Amino acid sequence: MDGAGLWRDTRRASIILTSSTLSPTRMSLISLLPRWTESRWSQPLDRALLDHLEPQAAVAGLLGPGPQWTFTTGHLNTLGDMVHAWVGWGRLPVRSTPDEARATTGQGDFIPELFRYLKAIDHLGLIDSDFIDHIYQHNWLAADLYSVMDVLELTAFMGQTDASKFRIVEIGGGWGRVPEMLLKLFPGKIEYVMVDAVPISLVSAEAYLRGAFPELNFGSFARGDDYQPGSYDVYFIPSWELNHLGSARFDVVMNIESFQEMTQDRVDYYLSWFDLVIADRGIAYIANSRDYVFVGDWNFPTSWRTLARHRTPRSWTPDNSTHILRKEVGHFSAGNRIIDVAYASTIPTDPAHVAVSTLRQIRESRAG
Repeated sequence: MDGAGLWRDTRRASIILTSSTLSPTRMSLISLLPRWTESRWSQPLDRALLDHLEPQAAVAGLLGPGPQWTFTTGHLNTLGDMVHAWVGWGRLPVRSTPDEARATTGQGDFIPELFRYLKAIDHLGLIDSDFIDHIYQHNWLAADLYSVMDVLELTAFMGQTDASKFRIVEIGGGWGRVPEMLLKLFPGKIEYVMVDAVPISLVSAEAYLRGAFPELNFGSFARGDDYQPGSYDVYFIPSWELNHLGSARFDVVMNIESFQEMTQDRVDYYLSWFDLVIADRGIAYIANSRDYVFVGDWNFPTSWRTLARHRTPRSWTPDNSTHILRKEVGHFSAGNRIIDVAYASTIPTDPAHVAVSTLRQIRESRAG
């Protein structure tokens, strides 16, 4: 696949976050993109911190990890020991052959289709031949293209803020791929709080992001750092300590592919908590499968208006959407329902569709 040949005529541009909104600049975004090497996953994990958090998680109840994330971690020493547990299809290198892509995702054209989707939604002028050259040269994975996708979709709907930075909170952020991309592309303009119920995820994200951004100011509840808005570029906190975030309000609340592994009471709790901390006209970015582990009700607050709901190349099960909402004044259930019905018509049902067959295989393996 000649990726560079897909978009030879695209323009080159860049953006910065100002104190109020997104605006263009001439600085090349490509120069800000990560340049990963083979040592990317070699950061050692803080075993003492992990040993401190794991007993707390075991008795955290509703706010602790689900059963699929309660495993022994004594054999895990580096981020690389955990990465495959997070990425799924995303572990595919962008330089993979069609046969390699088919073996991982069931789709030989998975990477080209992901490129095409990114180009179609690119409002930043990022996806051009220079971008293709860059990711081929610097060891990118499909998961890294997911991060670009999340940044493009999120920033398309981020409006204005009176603060000097956009404040974002994410529950269940894995190793920190989304904050990494945002912090790279918008230096000095993002404040990020990472919340996780899984100690190994929280410890891994801290190790990874500290290694990627040695110049930033990090805080960690488990290390005794109190949270105050504006005090840290990135702050890490266990889910069972959410009350220590106090009265902070966030421009964006986010969950990507971890609510899908929870129970109804956990999903309800986190959505209610999101509603407490999201700023007026703040964005909720919720990307999850709804036919995987959690198949219950998504009880979004009625004051959240759906802006978009759609499948993406990451949609590895049939009912798997990126759902973007905004908190407003009013009651939007009726309008949201119309968008949900329209989305439902796009859910694939053909048994030969890769998402349908993937879900079928998962269910058969559980039954067996």
